Amino acid sequence: MLNTLRSKQKSILWFLIILVTPAFIMWGAGAMSHMGRQKEVVAKVNGESITYSGDFAAEFSDRYERNLKLYQNYMGTVSNAQKKMLKERIARETVNDLIDRELLYQYAEKVGITVTVDEIKDMFKRYDIFKTNGKFDETKFNKWVEGVPEKKLVAIENSFKKNLLLRKVLDYVKSTITVNDEEVKDFYLDKNKRIYFSYAKVDWKDFKKDVKVNDKDLKAFYEEKKELYRVPAKVVIKNVRIQPQNLIGNYKVTDEEARGYYEANKKRYERDDEVNVEYVKIRKASFLSKIKVSNKDIRDYYKKNREEFNEGRRVKLIYAYIPKSELIKNVKVTEKDIQDYYNEHKEDYKVLATAHASHILIRVDDKMSKKEKEKKLALAKKVLAEAKNGKDFAELAKKYSEGPTKTKGGDLGYFKKGQMVPAFDKTVFEDLKVGEISDLVKTRFGYHIIKLWDKKETHYASLKDKAVRSSIEKKIKDEKGNGLLKEKLNEIATVALDIHNFNALVSKFKMTKKRTKFLSKKAFMSTITGDRVVADKIFSASKGEIVGPVIAFDTIYIFKPIAFEDKYYRPISDKNVVAEITKKIKEKEAFDLAKKSAEKLYNKLKLSTVDKFEDIVKGEGYQYFSTGFFTGGYSTFVPGFGYDMNFKRIAFSLKYDEISKPVKVQDGYAIVKLLERRSGYIPSYSEIASKVKNDLLIQKALKDIKGVASDVRSALKHSEYTSPIFTKYRLKISDFDNITERNLPYFFRAMSAKDAEKYKKMLFDYSKGDVLPLIKVRNDYYVVKIVDSQKSYIKPFSEVKAELAAKYIEEKAKELAKKSLTSVPLKNVGPVSVKKSFDEFVKADLDKIVAAAKEKYTIIEKGDYLYYIKNIKVDTSVLKDMDEKTFEATKNELLNNKYETYLTKWLAQRRKESSIKIYPIRF
Repeated sequence: MLNTLRSKQKSILWFLIILVTPAFIMWGAGAMSHMGRQKEVVAKVNGESITYSGDFAAEFSDRYERNLKLYQNYMGTVSNAQKKMLKERIARETVNDLIDRELLYQYAEKVGITVTVDEIKDMFKRYDIFKTNGKFDETKFNKWVEGVPEKKLVAIENSFKKNLLLRKVLDYVKSTITVNDEEVKDFYLDKNKRIYFSYAKVDWKDFKKDVKVNDKDLKAFYEEKKELYRVPAKVVIKNVRIQPQNLIGNYKVTDEEARGYYEANKKRYERDDEVNVEYVKIRKASFLSKIKVSNKDIRDYYKKNREEFNEGRRVKLIYAYIPKSELIKNVKVTEKDIQDYYNEHKEDYKVLATAHASHILIRVDDKMSKKEKEKKLALAKKVLAEAKNGKDFAELAKKYSEGPTKTKGGDLGYFKKGQMVPAFDKTVFEDLKVGEISDLVKTRFGYHIIKLWDKKETHYASLKDKAVRSSIEKKIKDEKGNGLLKEKLNEIATVALDIHNFNALVSKFKMTKKRTKFLSKKAFMSTITGDRVVADKIFSASKGEIVGPVIAFDTIYIFKPIAFEDKYYRPISDKNVVAEITKKIKEKEAFDLAKKSAEKLYNKLKLSTVDKFEDIVKGEGYQYFSTGFFTGGYSTFVPGFGYDMNFKRIAFSLKYDEISKPVKVQDGYAIVKLLERRSGYIPSYSEIASKVKNDLLIQKALKDIKGVASDVRSALKHSEYTSPIFTKYRLKISDFDNITERNLPYFFRAMSAKDAEKYKKMLFDYSKGDVLPLIKVRNDYYVVKIVDSQKSYIKPFSEVKAELAAKYIEEKAKELAKKSLTSVPLKNVGPVSVKKSFDEFVKADLDKIVAAAKEKYTIIEKGDYLYYIKNIKVDTSVLKDMDEKTFEATKNELLNNKYETYLTKWLAQRRKESSIKIYPIRF
């Protein structure tokens, strides 16, 4: 220990600690604030403890506060949940850094690195507080030492010692890194590399017309490319999702239960930091009518902002098409087709039970007092007695009902089973006969008196129904039409291999032909076909090239671009352009006027005190409002401002004696004053009674949900899609078609990787009719039944012939293009810096050219072009200009680069060889 350091504490100690050792910023009560529930040891490294109070707390606190400020500056406020996540992340980072440091300290001891007293004292000599006239003052230093307690001095010395030890061991590790002169030169050359080369380019699409295709070559190509046409294994499933919310209608929660649950779980209802602000808003809409926009304004705007109206490339083309409707005109649908389809898809024609009823609703809710509830029950009983005694039900409903159907005499019309709340649903579909009036039915809305007028049980729509037959016939024709479309596509594609004439193809297949004016891609998709893949093909094609045949939205197309415009600007003569510009000018000027008015008001407000806010705002003729308490963050809705983050940031940054400057919001400018701020507020039971009750219902449901899921699985196993359990819990059966390993149902993404892999294997291993074991994701259960499955297969030649031909032509065209490149005149380039892009070559291309220098040439493919690069020469002359100073700077840079990489690997190896245990940190 420093033999000059001794007792008595003075405030200067804390200043020194902040300057020298950040680890001591939180020394004292702050660092120990969590010690009541946090274990002292946070990690052990080869038996050495990293402690909460001595190592972790202060460093964590400093990092956390810095990161929290960054988040608050960006988001305005940070929720308790976000703070917790931030704390957990910073804690992990801090512990890992402390472990790395401890490994370095231990290595220092192993190799004999030490720190002397003089080295520690030299650190003190750097600080101005111990200097007089710029020189270290021993007397001043000793006087300070006299005033510091022994324990504090030991702690400071240890901190200085650790810092010095860390520097020395890092320097020692760095000293093991060496570089030779050749490495330095290579590094410098790589950074400053220049190259010379020659190149030629051709558009490979120009060679497509020279490619001849026959079936023999195409079949050989198919054998070579077979795997490209492999169809993955796929399954069709029925899925039922059971959520706790499905079950809660089967439970009841009393006020007494809910209050007890609230008292036991109060902390979970604690809210994040909240503010309640007062504001005045100057809306841009108030100024819009005052703004006049002249023709000159419109012309000036268009001139300055012309790029806003750039629609990009446009194409003029001729195209021809055959719609599916044309192909299915002569398709015959037999009686057997209809019967088979109906039998196979019978569940699609299930008609759920329906009923026609009226009701009288006497509303009751949990906010009512016991006396009010008793009064409502008495009224309900009185009305029920009158209804059962034969009084006109519709008149009683008009007189007493408190539901939305009151004016209709309570008439609900026809509704399906499962559409109403459970108790109402059960009464109508299970208890009442047509014409009967129910007893009082209690639901969450209050008391219902129900009269049933008509009821139809669950049944299957009959094939005798014309609408059913017609829909089946249409679906069969549609399916057959899909097959005919593919056949016709292959037929046209095969002929197109020999006939490269657009008009000849149109004539042969009796296609409807049309010609367009110039179209942007957006206009093409809105007027011809919305298929983006087709649009991309058109706009990347060459003039005169035949594109297609392709199928888009049940239609076969072939296209021929006849002209292109690389850029098209919508003209100022376009009425829509004028309207857009007028609106934008008005919006901007309205915002400007709103801002001026807001600034004028703010200047008056800042001359007064905050308590005069209301008086001044009203005196200027404006209305002021308050938001009520709200939390921050992107998902919080604020009355008057929606999700506007500008407003939220300002609201949470205010102090009680502040009025904000005008802040731009979505519809104008606002000036804001803080009314109240609160943190950790726990609402009273009466404020959140309905939420508490719902939470308790969910807890009850969670106890039973697995059993319900098992019952659903049993029903699906036996194909009991009409089982009462589906109605009881309002469960829906969802169909998922064409599931592959790359296209799994959404709930697989929510599973752990291990579970997802396990269930994916089952999905493709199980057979038709099998039901998977229950799948649990968070609190929900999923029941999955395999309806159909198909193993992986390769599409037959006939099915892919058209696509195959296009690929074959593309490959052969590129081969011809490559051969032609050697006869194209070369263009000489250089010197070119490899650091940057050059002309048509990006940096990756230049790197590839450098790598090919030994091979003498390379071919690069970019879009439609092939580039032949030759005569590659790397310019090393930059090394001649490398002086001693540049050499040393380059050497240091290379050493630092190698050191950073080495240190990361070195620490990873030390971790691997060490015994490390990390203990949980609680907040």
